[in-house]
Amino acid sequence: MSHIAVSKCGESAARCGRGRTGLRLSDETRPRTAQGSWHQRKDIGPNVYRSDADRIEIALKVERTADRTPGRTWSAVPSRMVICQLASESVECPLPAAEDRLSESFHVARRFDAEYHEPRAFRFNLNSLVTALSSVREILQKEIERTGRIADWNRVSGSFKQGRWLNAIKRARNTTLHQRAIFDGSQVEIGLYRGRRHKLSIGAKVPGDTHSRVLLEKWVNSDAGKLFLDPEHTAIGEQYGVWRRYHIKELSETEDVLTASRRGLIRAHDMLVAAHRLYEIEAGQLPDDLFISPERLALVSVLLESDVDPQLPIKWRWVEPE
Repeated sequence: MSHIAVSKCGESAARCGRGRTGLRLSDETRPRTAQGSWHQRKDIGPNVYRSDADRIEIALKVERTADRTPGRTWSAVPSRMVICQLASESVECPLPAAEDRLSESFHVARRFDAEYHEPRAFRFNLNSLVTALSSVREILQKEIERTGRIADWNRVSGSFKQGRWLNAIKRARNTTLHQRAIFDGSQVEIGLYRGRRHKLSIGAKVPGDTHSRVLLEKWVNSDAGKLFLDPEHTAIGEQYGVWRRYHIKELSETEDVLTASRRGLIRAHDMLVAAHRLYEIEAGQLPDDLFISPERLALVSVLLESDVDPQLPIKWRWVEPE
């Protein structure tokens, strides 16, 4: 433990600030129609998933069928075809493989979030994520070439080909392919939190594969851990936690891996939205706040005592047992 830090959770997390429009957080399972009204997607169930990536992955789910009719135009939906899940209306998808790979990327991101505090699993999931995400652009390019729209795509795709975040994902993928490690430990802030807001902590760099849960248990049972909170946690809402951030230079020199990878997911989605416009298919964009607001990032990066043992709020008498 090397220094004392007092700050608000997430102040270091950069905000994109592009003022996106499109899907709203409360409406991520309700795509906007061409007329601007809202309708409920029949292929999406109740919003019962915990993580943001989980909900978006379901929203982007690609329904595949046994085969595809060659030469069909992208308009009315027959009974056997690949339905475009980014579109606001039921139409045949002109870019099914790229859309499927984007869906795979969000699926991997869900696992990435769930196992974030286990460094060994984090490495495995990061490799899978950068591999899936970096291939979206390559698959998209080939599909557009097959439909004869590559000249049109070249005129509008410059920002994606030269974009910072997609190129960072590709750079990280190339590093892993050459069997060089891109993981070099993590920075943790262990201490007192109110909700998931960082109040008072001791910071340290953790070089190995120690799970955040183990770090938290050692802190709770230490002399320092007995200093700030009583065993009954009478200060409702306050508990100990670990705020963990991974920094990998291949992804970003300034932002942590969670933030950088989510920016890559957003830009990959933007790229497919732009590509669908070549075929006169409109799709809503993802709002940045759904992914990279400090509050959303803290749901993944901060591990609390009550995350490890969900019965603790009852034990501390914060809530009544059901």
